[in-house]
Amino acid sequence: GGGDQGGAGVEAAELARACEARVHVLSGNYWPTHSSIDGLRLAPPMLAATACFERYHAAQQSGKNLLWKHSLGDAEVLASGSLLFVGGLGVGVTAAALAQEHMNVSLEIVKRVMHSLSCGKYKILTKTGPGEKNKIDVNDVFSPNKDFKNKVARFSVPMASLENTAALKEKVKEDRSFVIDAALVRTMKARKHMAHSNLISEVMAQLTQFKPESSVVKRRIASLIERDYLERSEDDHNVYNYLA
Repeated sequence: GGGDQGGAGVEAAELARACEARVHVLSGNYWPTHSSIDGLRLAPPMLAATACFERYHAAQQSGKNLLWKHSLGDAEVLASGSLLFVGGLGVGVTAAALAQEHMNVSLEIVKRVMHSLSCGKYKILTKTGPGEKNKIDVNDVFSPNKDFKNKVARFSVPMASLENTAALKEKVKEDRSFVIDAALVRTMKARKHMAHSNLISEVMAQLTQFKPESSVVKRRIASLIERDYLERSEDDHNVYNYLA
């Protein structure tokens, strides 16, 4: 992080002291495939901390924009006695209210987070309402668990993934298709002509980060033929010719 030299940033910098933050900045090519949680309403100390860092980053890296990946972050919460707050409140709050009024995120995200806090290993919150024992209902009410105790003073609360699993798998599949295509084109550009089995073997050997099924590579070859990168030899349909 860094400080703002202008007087306009003094108030935000003061607020930021209530929330010590560490920021990791990577280019988009190095981040894992994760979607952003758009519109997330941050608590004032966290909002001040991000604003302070954005000013610092803008001064150091002109023309480069930041895209916050809050779902990849960790938060350390210090508590004394049994006093805990939910979303800044010391009273019960419903999942629906958290989603709409306090966090400004989808109900599905709130349900996953509250499940981790009320149904997981460490039941920091109590859950009452129509929901089943290990399920979250939109009308369930969450309150600080005043009876919560733990033998270890410092512990980590396992959190559920906030990603849409189906969409994430589809995105990974798409990203891997690009990598397979690149390996196929690179190999065929160098060899010009190649038998099917040899091409499959060589491309599989190049793919060190993941190992696709040979049927997946075969489908990518068919896709390259449709896009006129490759063609089947007229003399032998098990041999491919490079076109592009």
